[in-house]
Amino acid sequence: MALAGHWCGCAFFFVAKHEALKGNVSTWPQAAGMYNVYSTNENDGISPSFSLEMHSSISQCYLKSLYWAYITMITTGFGDIVPLSIPETVCCIISMYIGVIITTCTIANLQLLVTNMDAALTSFQNKVELIKIFMRYRRLPISLQKKIVSFYDYQWDLLKGANEEKFLGELPRALQQQVSNCMCRDLVCSLPVLRKANNALLNALTDCVEINIYSPNDDILKPGEQMRGTIIVSRGDVEVLNGDSVERRMMRFDRYAEDTLFFPKVSDRWVTTKTFCEIYLLPTEDFQRIIHAQCERSHIAQMKETTLKISRSTSKANKMFGSAESSVPTKGFQKHAHPTSYFRKLWFGTMFIAVIYYTFAIPLNMMKCVEDVIFPHMTFMLSFGYLVDVIWIVDIIFKSNFFMYTDEGIIVHDKEYIRKNFLANHNLPKEVITALPIDIVALIFGSRYCNILRVTKIVRAFDVFAYLKEAEKLMSEFKFGSQPMRRVLKLNFLMVLVCHWVGCFWYLIAELGEAFNFNTNWKYEDENNTSLSISHSDLGGASGYLRSVYWAIVGMSTVGYGDIIPTNDLETIFSTITILFGGLVLPAIVGGLAAYMGNLNMAVTIHKQKIGKIRSYMRKSHLEFSLIDKVLRFYDYLWSRQGGIDEQGILDELPGPIRQRVAIYVNGGPINSIPFFSSCDEGIKEHLVSLLKPRVFLPNDTIAYEGEVGKEMFLIERGHVKVSSSDKKVTFCTLEEGDFFGESCLLSSTGRTASVFALTYCDCFVLSKNDFNEMLEAYFPSTRKTIMNSIENCVNKKNKTNSSINRNFIEYPKCLRCTGGPEVKKDPEGTGTEFATIRPDSIFRQIWNFIMLIAIVYNAWMIPYRLAFTSQIIKTNFIVDWSFDTFFFLDIYLNYSKFSYVFQGELVTDKDSVKRNYRKKLREDIITVLPLEVMCFFFITDEAKLPLAVSALRIPKLLRLSRLLELSGDVFKALEDTHIFIAPLKLLQLLSGVILIAHWACCGFYAFARFQNDHEQCYDLDTGDTIISWGNEISECMWDDTWVRRQIQNGKLPINGGEPWQLYIRAFHWALPTLVVVVIGDVVPITSNETLYAFLWMVVGVTINATIIGNVANLVANLETESSEFVKKADAINHFMYLHKVPQDLQDRVEHFMTYLWTAHGGTNNEEEFLEDLPSTLQMEITDHTRLKHIKDCPFFDFCSYEIIKALSMRLKPMVFSLGDVMVHDGEMGQEMFFLCKGEVQVISKDGKTVFATLSKGSFFGETSLFFKQKRTSTVSAISVCELFQLQKVDLDNELRQRDVDLNRMLVVITNIAETNKARNTAVSANLDTKNTRNKKLHKLIGPSSLGGTHGKRIKKIFLPDSSFRATWDILCMLFTVYFTFSIPYRASFILDDAVTDTMKYLVIDFIIDVFFMIDVYFRYKCFPVIKNGSVVIDTQEIRQLYQRGRMAIDVISCIPLELLAFVWGQEYTFILRLIHLARVFQLPTYFAMTDHYLNLWNIRISAATSLLFRMFFYYVIVNHWCGCAWFAIHRYMERNIMYTWATVDCPGNFELAGHGCLAVWDGDLGYHNICDGGNMRRCYIRSVYFVITTISTVGYGDIAPVTEIETIWENVVVLIGACIFAGIIGAFTAYLSQIDTSGSTAFRTKLQKLQEYMKYRNLPDDLQTQILAYHQERWNRSQIIDERAVMNILPIPLQMDLSYAVLKRVIFKIPILKSCTAIVRERIAHALNLQVCPSSSTIYNVGDIGWDIYFIGSGLIEVILTTDTSVLDSVGKSNAYRLKQKADSCGLLYRIGNHFGETCLLSQSGVRQETTVARTLCELYLLPKSKLEEIWSYMAIDESRKFRNDLLNRNGNTWHSFDAFNDIDDDFDYEESSIRDFGYGVESQETPLNSPSSSPASSTRSNGSTFVNWSSPKSTRYSVIHSQKNNRRSRLCIPRAEEKVRLKSFSAESAKEAMRLQKNGGRKRSVPRVSSISENSECNEPHTAQSAAIEIQRLVSAGEFTIPQKQKSSIENSDDNS
Repeated sequence: MALAGHWCGCAFFFVAKHEALKGNVSTWPQAAGMYNVYSTNENDGISPSFSLEMHSSISQCYLKSLYWAYITMITTGFGDIVPLSIPETVCCIISMYIGVIITTCTIANLQLLVTNMDAALTSFQNKVELIKIFMRYRRLPISLQKKIVSFYDYQWDLLKGANEEKFLGELPRALQQQVSNCMCRDLVCSLPVLRKANNALLNALTDCVEINIYSPNDDILKPGEQMRGTIIVSRGDVEVLNGDSVERRMMRFDRYAEDTLFFPKVSDRWVTTKTFCEIYLLPTEDFQRIIHAQCERSHIAQMKETTLKISRSTSKANKMFGSAESSVPTKGFQKHAHPTSYFRKLWFGTMFIAVIYYTFAIPLNMMKCVEDVIFPHMTFMLSFGYLVDVIWIVDIIFKSNFFMYTDEGIIVHDKEYIRKNFLANHNLPKEVITALPIDIVALIFGSRYCNILRVTKIVRAFDVFAYLKEAEKLMSEFKFGSQPMRRVLKLNFLMVLVCHWVGCFWYLIAELGEAFNFNTNWKYEDENNTSLSISHSDLGGASGYLRSVYWAIVGMSTVGYGDIIPTNDLETIFSTITILFGGLVLPAIVGGLAAYMGNLNMAVTIHKQKIGKIRSYMRKSHLEFSLIDKVLRFYDYLWSRQGGIDEQGILDELPGPIRQRVAIYVNGGPINSIPFFSSCDEGIKEHLVSLLKPRVFLPNDTIAYEGEVGKEMFLIERGHVKVSSSDKKVTFCTLEEGDFFGESCLLSSTGRTASVFALTYCDCFVLSKNDFNEMLEAYFPSTRKTIMNSIENCVNKKNKTNSSINRNFIEYPKCLRCTGGPEVKKDPEGTGTEFATIRPDSIFRQIWNFIMLIAIVYNAWMIPYRLAFTSQIIKTNFIVDWSFDTFFFLDIYLNYSKFSYVFQGELVTDKDSVKRNYRKKLREDIITVLPLEVMCFFFITDEAKLPLAVSALRIPKLLRLSRLLELSGDVFKALEDTHIFIAPLKLLQLLSGVILIAHWACCGFYAFARFQNDHEQCYDLDTGDTIISWGNEISECMWDDTWVRRQIQNGKLPINGGEPWQLYIRAFHWALPTLVVVVIGDVVPITSNETLYAFLWMVVGVTINATIIGNVANLVANLETESSEFVKKADAINHFMYLHKVPQDLQDRVEHFMTYLWTAHGGTNNEEEFLEDLPSTLQMEITDHTRLKHIKDCPFFDFCSYEIIKALSMRLKPMVFSLGDVMVHDGEMGQEMFFLCKGEVQVISKDGKTVFATLSKGSFFGETSLFFKQKRTSTVSAISVCELFQLQKVDLDNELRQRDVDLNRMLVVITNIAETNKARNTAVSANLDTKNTRNKKLHKLIGPSSLGGTHGKRIKKIFLPDSSFRATWDILCMLFTVYFTFSIPYRASFILDDAVTDTMKYLVIDFIIDVFFMIDVYFRYKCFPVIKNGSVVIDTQEIRQLYQRGRMAIDVISCIPLELLAFVWGQEYTFILRLIHLARVFQLPTYFAMTDHYLNLWNIRISAATSLLFRMFFYYVIVNHWCGCAWFAIHRYMERNIMYTWATVDCPGNFELAGHGCLAVWDGDLGYHNICDGGNMRRCYIRSVYFVITTISTVGYGDIAPVTEIETIWENVVVLIGACIFAGIIGAFTAYLSQIDTSGSTAFRTKLQKLQEYMKYRNLPDDLQTQILAYHQERWNRSQIIDERAVMNILPIPLQMDLSYAVLKRVIFKIPILKSCTAIVRERIAHALNLQVCPSSSTIYNVGDIGWDIYFIGSGLIEVILTTDTSVLDSVGKSNAYRLKQKADSCGLLYRIGNHFGETCLLSQSGVRQETTVARTLCELYLLPKSKLEEIWSYMAIDESRKFRNDLLNRNGNTWHSFDAFNDIDDDFDYEESSIRDFGYGVESQETPLNSPSSSPASSTRSNGSTFVNWSSPKSTRYSVIHSQKNNRRSRLCIPRAEEKVRLKSFSAESAKEAMRLQKNGGRKRSVPRVSSISENSECNEPHTAQSAAIEIQRLVSAGEFTIPQKQKSSIENSDDNS
């Protein structure tokens, strides 16, 4: 900014000097008195030359130039220096453009700086706000609330908002292991039992350590609680309590309960925290699993013995500790010294006032430093100042001796510690010096030194920021406003404070000017300005201060009235510095305000956005209105109850003990009210409450069905339910808050005996049967038995009661007629007087809301206007007023009796409830309808006072303004339902609010002038045209010493003051520009009172301006919607593809998909995400409408029950695929089927040459993979963007497992479909073969040219979207449109009538362009294909339809040759008629988007934010141009006969108005002006644009100002346009800078900075920090995306795989093992690979580390170091050590490109590394996680996956190092495994599937239900390592006996006979065991369910004992897997 100002200032002076040397006497330096121009050879007869006579020094000239540059570029524009010549004007315009760029960029940057500077803190505070809402919603105790808040404060102090989990999750597994070692390993090693442990064991144990944070006084363990493992203290103090005495104190490295690692133990002590503590838990379960996997039995026994010894020694040591410390004192003054006491808060408030006093008083002292002020004049200031000094001294005493403080959650009350803390946090000398009243010395040296000496307390002023921070916390505690609102208040305070300081310095500068003997100063000029009525002695002597502060805010807010300007060099220097730096401070505050105003009520905004998306989805899905209403009411209920909080998310973030306390408080009451739980001990109750999950049910929801098998028990927190029979005829009881039901499910899997229906909204807590059973297993059998007996007794009692009720109803039918539970009241529409019948969403209600909105706005506008402007009674006003009053009266009636309302999601229609609800507002509404003004006609006889009294008595009607936002919200909600794009309407609402506030300010400004003088004394004076001094007699009487006087003096108002409407326009012309800080300074305050009023409104104006900036910037930059995130992701993906030079066809696919995703789904690929928030009943209703039809229409589900079909529809997952995506690959093992709901796919043969079928909406494919484990036989790819539902095999298995299904009939249907598909495919292939054979009839009928053609007209290649011709054509359209945008308005405004003929020759170009656009309409109508849903539409008919529905109307209108009418009307109308061609301007955004696309196509990368910035500046230039043309057109066409217009008074050089030298000259004889003097249209255009840009850029010099009323009105329109466009540019800059900050290099640097802070906090070693930073740096260099996975996840998986393969193809082909894979496997591997860059000499991993990744070398050299000490290995590593030696002998120990290492993780059970690897050069390694590899294997056939696996283990690069290690794997086992894996009903149905990603060893090490398979073990033991996932018990596969009876369900007769034959023959010996079923208790059970039957079918088929007919078998094997 400083450098740009220097250049522009120098250029401005140079241009002026150059003009002066040419003889131009109208230059700004000459007008400023810097030089004079004189001719040197005037009489020599030659061309005169000119010289300058300088009156100012070079430094003074430079200072003035620099001063002008800064006030121009920072858009302050005082107007004391303005351009006079045209070159100066051009220079000024350029400078203003530069200034706009710099200023908007600065505000945007500062806005982001203020937002991001404490973004983490703001996010943390927002989270705390939500937590507080949750705590208030749950009514938690104050103590518990404080505990929760203190926990979050502690967490913030530790990590400062760093996301530790995210930081670690981004690192490779090896680096994660190293970080984990640094954090936990020392603590784990501190355990005596592990001091001799090897590296592998320690790494494994470190990996399973759990980290917990506890608050002070939290219980880690309680007596009677089962201990889960050993506790190790990492941070804080912990106490072990035996009763009330402290038995042991623990600090870092101390541990507790080591013996629990080997011996189960129940705690008999309290283990509590004394401070905030970080506790590590080593779980016994994981410890046992790991040591048994890695240690020998002797070593384990030795560890047990060591543990016993330590336990005994610890028990003895515990007796040596004393009792607990005393508690915090709570008596005497000490109780008031507590940090949370009310006295402390009151004292803080006192100190806050004291600090604010210092902050404001010290500048006032400085302001008077030069003056000789006597003590009597300082009495008040000194008295209050000394009082504050005393308070400060008392504060020092309190803080250093008495006030307690908090240290890590502990209240410190010891005085010694308090004193030490005070000295550590305060500078004692500074505190003492600033507290002492040093200014008493002035009694000796004189009173003039008093103010100087008090300036020593200036240090205190800087404490204001700390106090503001604490005040913000205190306001949050007292629930004062929202967090953004508090920030807005804080920034407003800082703004006033800055203005105060600058104003005081400005006053001091004037005093110094007098002291330094300057000729004049601003104070003198201000008081002696004849156009003002200012005296600095006004307002009790405060007027001088007021004017100085007024100048400060005028200058720094860029208002720039120009009534106070610098008058000497000292003031000029200060002004320059103030505007340069102060003009940036205030924009920083404005930027902060804009950010906070844009985020005001963010929770409400987010909620509305979410509801808007849900409404949009439901409308697109064509759901029924009743269902939409239910969903919206549910969210209304949630919002009214919870305020948008995520209760479960908040609870999950809390540490265990605090979460437990919250659960106990919330759920403890319901648990205690349950009879069978009330007698349980506290431990069980606490365990139970932690298992309860909240759930909401809607009115009429069926919570439980009679006869269903219950799985959950329900506790009612709120609401009413009815327990009845399934037909609702018999009501057993009605339950309410505190009751429970469904407890029978806890006993056994029995059917429910009654149905339960919700009568109202019900908040319930749910206890699932599985959670309950797991909880019971942790307790002794006797306890379990007691609880179960109690439940059984309760259930029996209820059953007995229900049976009695049922029997009574049967035996006594009269009871059924007389009784029954309460029913939900139906919607009683039309039922008369009992109910309110008008619903909130009815059309009448919406129209009524709109009428009331108009009525309120009318009163808000008219009442202030009449108070200020009306001087007489107008009867028509009463008619309108009382008409609206009638509407208000009707509104009361309707609200009281007819309007129903929604309360917490429920529609309330009961009249009594409606009346009670409305009574809250009734009194206020009655006041608004009382005709109070009527009393004036009876009691006021003075007609002059009557209008004012009538208007004043209508003020109570403004109480209705409180409903304005509510009504406008209802109106916008109604508009949303009409599919209207409401973003422009939101902007219109904002601007309407600004105009309304400006109207109020305008009325007040006029009122100051009106009531300044007594008008009653003026009515009898002369009203003629005789001018007394500046007006006629009456105007001088009425408007003397008011701003109106100056308007009359300047000719802006008539000499009589004008009519009220003229005065209103001038007043409004002051108000609106002031509020939006776009001022030209022609209306200014001229008195002290007016100055005070203007100052207050400028403070308000800064906030309003910030609001406009915040909202418009968010609108432009899409900052408050998800579109901004979508744009950032799209831009990041485009940049990624550009960086990696991705093929163009792949880029097109991505672009088409992203376009479709935005247009069809608003940029989200999971619109149905909100379904997870809904109750299950609503979920089912919605899925019934959207998904159920797909399952019902599928033929092989015809035999399923409706219950199964609904369950399967709930399992469907929506997916979107792009054009060209391959969803099914030939040769893969499928695991899912697809249902096509939009788009088209093709089924293609294996060779890709034959298209078997084209499937469209309603089709399905891939079904065979759900039932048969076989390869897919065809490929299915998308030929357009497709939306599908996916049904996964595992989901189908889970549903069918629980129900009886006729699988045989289903198999028959699938077989028939497969047979049909095979026949079709065979026929298609045969026909294609026949077609290619000559002399065949089919070849003659279908020629090769016929295939692939379209029935319509073929589109030429040059017309395709990305062709060169099409690109050239579209860019020409854009350029020609831009040409029209500039040329047409210019010619219509500036080409004079007599110049039309001369200009006609230039119209030839325009006519050629017109013809071009006509051809363009034809092309787009018939020839140009368009892209729709990602596909190119080439059908001409569809092209025409799309063009007609789109832009055709605008294109056709813009081509109408209206200028032909000029031949009839006259040539002067030619250019006006051509204005119709401007309609094409509306196509500019489309053209710009096309240009962006073509530039990307040509590898010219422009980001979305950069493109937006360029577009906004183009629009800014266009707006300036158009407004300039309109400004001149007003003068030319509408004011031709008016003498004084803006152009006739624009006379640079002080020429006579409307005379020669002005822009236009008045001809008195003709009675009109000459439009533009001399026909110099260039000059007129420049001056017009100059005026507009000074207005729009908020510079506002004021040298060109509106004169007439119409010009003033247009000026206000330009002001609003300027405010919006200025804010829009700020928004564009904000988007640009935000992109850099969030996804660019700046964001990456910020991320590294936070990462370094986190690593510093965790004390990571330097070398590890270097590795982590190098890893992130290299990832950034390669992708330049902060979070690549998060960005790419928006794309469909096939597209992600194609992108990954395109980027990594070169690397994959360098690795022989990967190169040999099939194409699809290579793509999947590319998608799974992760890059890790290793610096030279860095260790990748050490022997004994834990890792589950295989490393492939992309570049560099890796050295493998084998260990000689096998003790560091696990059992698998030891057994396979010889293989590593064999590998080293074959491949060496130095690996290069194409090699891989780390593959031994495929063999290991624990992931222990068996070698050390070191990078010898800079290396690029590509990591393939084992979990991802197993996922890839799941898509491969068994033999292919086995081959791939063996290649990884036996081959490295091109070298084989082993050949026979795994050749013993037997085919029978593989087939049996495939059978089980196919149906998922055996092992995989009850355990984690072996081929599932969730079964990866990486995850298995952290759970006890892990599945470890050692594939190198003999096949007889392969099943022995499969563990149960429950209760830590092993389960085994049961081998049924040969004679076991086999019972089959749903078998065909043939299959049943085959099965019985097997039993009769005694079975046949097999090489593999037959799997019948797996029992939870590891017992052999008979197959008794459908899943076991399915397994048996597979077994029989594999054994050859169950035969599928050959025809069906062939169909299944050769099916192309589609339908």
